[in-house]
Amino acid sequence: ATASLALAVSQANEGNHAGALDALEEWLKHHPKYAKVVEELPSVPLEDTEETTYFANPHRHNRVVAMFTRAAAQAEFRDPDVHVALGLLFHMTRNFEEAVLNFQLALKERPMDAHLWNKLGATLANSSRNEEAIVAYNHALDLHPGFVRTQYNLGIAYSNLHRPREAATHFLRAAADRKSA
Repeated sequence: ATASLALAVSQANEGNHAGALDALEEWLKHHPKYAKVVEELPSVPLEDTEETTYFANPHRHNRVVAMFTRAAAQAEFRDPDVHVALGLLFHMTRNFEEAVLNFQLALKERPMDAHLWNKLGATLANSSRNEEAIVAYNHALDLHPGFVRTQYNLGIAYSNLHRPREAATHFLRAAADRKSA
């Protein structure tokens, strides 16, 4: 199940939303607590399933969001994986406020997860909240100092704030960390 969630994140990062939806549905189907959620919602009618490799059908996307929303509601405790999935789903449709909220809920359960702090930072940056993104990225780096993607993302956030010196510093650190990895 964990591999399906990681695959969904990778697919979404590459812009392959249809692949991300496939992996998220697989995660739910094979999760002992949430498998029934998939069966409870009707499938998307065949005529509504047209999608390309990179753009998922909106009806299907909404169905997957509904499944994860039900999973979150039925959990007896806050499941950070469900909130990561919801954050990912909302981020895919550029609903950054809901994505931020879900990543923050996941972080309440997994505050030591550098990758999750990076996801929160990226979502904040994508919603033009670069100062907040920098704080999240720094949390990620505190937990995982050699996290190349976070160094690079910090460079972008500083660049967006028209702070070229700080941006260059982080781009160079990312390049140096990548070279030594």
